Amino acid sequence: MFFYILPFVFFLFYFLPFIFLLILFLIITLHSATIMSSFVLEDCWEYNFAPFFTIQPNLETRKVQLEAWNNLILSYCQNKLIYKLDLNSCSNDELFNNVNLKRCLNLESLQIVLDSMAEKGNIEWLNKDKTLCFVYWKKPSQWAQLIYEWAQKNGFVNTVCTLYEIVSGDDTQNEPFHGLDLNLLKKSISFLEKESKAVLITFDDNEGVKFL
Repeated sequence: MFFYILPFVFFLFYFLPFIFLLILFLIITLHSATIMSSFVLEDCWEYNFAPFFTIQPNLETRKVQLEAWNNLILSYCQNKLIYKLDLNSCSNDELFNNVNLKRCLNLESLQIVLDSMAEKGNIEWLNKDKTLCFVYWKKPSQWAQLIYEWAQKNGFVNTVCTLYEIVSGDDTQNEPFHGLDLNLLKKSISFLEKESKAVLITFDDNEGVKFL
C-alpha cells in the first residue's frame, strides 16, 4: 500500500508549489484586466483563494503572491479612494479579512506584503513602527502633474489657492484629486516646488499654494 501512495506524496511535495505558482500567475493576469468601474472585491479570484492569505514559504511562489497582493491593494484603494492605511485598524477590514473563507492576513503577514510594496515605491511608511503608510496608486509626482494642469487650465497660475480649496472646493469636484489626503497633497506640491512651478505658503492660519 505504501508503494502506491509514495508517488502521490512525491508529486505533492515537489510539484504543489509550482501548481500554486501557476494559479497565482493566472490570477494576476486576470486581475490586471479587471475594469476599475466594476471592481468588486469578491469577484477577484485571489481574494477567494484560501492560501492567498498565508505567506508562502517557497520564494518563487511568494514573489508571485506578493505581486498579486500589490495589485489587489492598489486596485482596492484606488476604487475606494483610500490614500493611507493604518495597520492598527485596517487589519480587520474586508480587504484583508475574508469572512466567507474565514481567512485573514495577520499583522505580521500584512507588514511583509506592505514591505514588498514599499520596495516598489507603491507605499511609503510614515512611522518607524511600520503601522501607518501612504498608498501610492498614484505617485505624488503624478498628483502634482494633475494639480498643475488643473491650475493652468483654470487660470490659477500666479494665484494663491488654499489647500482646502484644492481638495475640497467646488472648482475641483470633478477632478481626480478632489478629496486627496492633505499630507499627501503637501508632498505632491513639494514636487512642483522643486520644478519652480509652485510655492507652499502660510497665511492667516491657513495653508495654500501659489502656482507659478
